[in-house]
Amino acid sequence: MWIAVVIALMAIYFIVDVLVSRSRTHKGPQPPQYPGALPLIGHGHLFASGNSVALFELCKDICSYSNSCGGVTGLKIGWTQNYLISDPDDCLTLSNASLEKNFIYEFMKPLLGNGMLIAPAFNQEVLDGFIGIFNSQAKKLVNSLSQEVGKKPFNFWPYIVTAMGGAADSVNSTEYLNAIEELADMLTQKLTKFWLHNSLIFYFSTIRKKQEKYIKIVNDVTYAVRRKFKAFIDLIMEYSGEKSVLSDQEIINETTNIILAGQDTSASTIVYALILLGSHPEIQERIFEEILEVLGDRDVEKQDLPKLVFLEAVLKETMRLELHPACWIECISRNPRPAPT
Repeated sequence: MWIAVVIALMAIYFIVDVLVSRSRTHKGPQPPQYPGALPLIGHGHLFASGNSVALFELCKDICSYSNSCGGVTGLKIGWTQNYLISDPDDCLTLSNASLEKNFIYEFMKPLLGNGMLIAPAFNQEVLDGFIGIFNSQAKKLVNSLSQEVGKKPFNFWPYIVTAMGGAADSVNSTEYLNAIEELADMLTQKLTKFWLHNSLIFYFSTIRKKQEKYIKIVNDVTYAVRRKFKAFIDLIMEYSGEKSVLSDQEIINETTNIILAGQDTSASTIVYALILLGSHPEIQERIFEEILEVLGDRDVEKQDLPKLVFLEAVLKETMRLELHPACWIECISRNPRPAPT
């Protein structure tokens, strides 16, 4: 009996969720929809394979289709209408005009909370104050990688350590990194399996239980190093002129945001840059010669950065070639561009 009641309640919740979602869908001219949508589930079946390679290829194909349609295409995951923007100018316009965060951010709240209160504090002047830390962490990375010279191919992701000062090593335990990987995988599953977008269905899923387990691991480690990061956060806020007192939980959220941002953005870019340099030894040699010419055998200083012209060009080209997510808008506050004729 109770099973029937639960099923009935879930069905009612599902129907109401669909109707509310449809009521929010823009009624004016729509961008071209990506092919393959089915009734009710939209393009959800295309994402449900669970194969990371297939998902990567699908994302590339969607971006290519968006480019062929003038830089924008519609994509429906389950009952949620989305617009994928691949045109850089449109991305810039929408990032300023559409202030609502995508529903994906709600999926990350159990781990990150509201987070990134200190994001405005990160500016060039603040970052210049940490060049000493960047130098020390770079030396650690070089020393670690030197142990692999002349050996077989290896995975150098574990060697990549972002500029977190003394606290960086504390959060790079195998258990912690494994928890981060598992949480990233669960986020992908929740995003691509549209039925998990429903909070009631997700609550009773096995993924939620696993998520709670790994979030506890991350929070325990973060709690252990929070005081080191509190000094880091306080210093940033002091540099930026911000006056605020953060609670322990806010410090944990900010610390987790800093660590994850370092791993998922800076670290992945460093990894990709090293792969490209290893594939193009002549470019690597030119960078080495420029560094020797500008620095000799001393540490880099703020005034040296504008002189490393070729290195800057290589890093910019790396970020151009690296796959970055396109602008993904769930709902926009202005009329979308109509389909090209």
